[in-house]
Amino acid sequence: MKKQFLWWCLVSLAVFGFLFGCQKAKLDQYPVTELNLSEIQDGVYYGEYTLNPEAVAANRTAKVEVTVANGKITDIKLIESFDIPAIRETVIEKQSLKFDVDAISGGTYSKVVILKAIENALNKEVEKE
Repeated sequence: MKKQFLWWCLVSLAVFGFLFGCQKAKLDQYPVTELNLSEIQDGVYYGEYTLNPEAVAANRTAKVEVTVANGKITDIKLIESFDIPAIRETVIEKQSLKFDVDAISGGTYSKVVILKAIENALNKEVEKE
């Protein structure tokens, strides 16, 4: 009985490790680039991103509103999406899109979708009228 339990635990860990490794490999297909905030004018910017539904089990889309003032991101609102507040808070705190998203609990693909939507908003620089 004890051997069966140990065997089951080892198999479970191996499967988890394999699946996590595959997920990380897939996430590498969606790199988030660093932004030079000093080049972005003050304003409110809109962006969205949809993760290819073939890459994950469900279609994930995020629409965001990003406010920039004095060369800094001051606010991020999710217009249409799931919410992982720690993502928004970390981007504002670090003034960067590049950080260890795995350190924040929540859906890994969801985190990438939110970051890519923020990136798209600031890359477009379409100011709200």
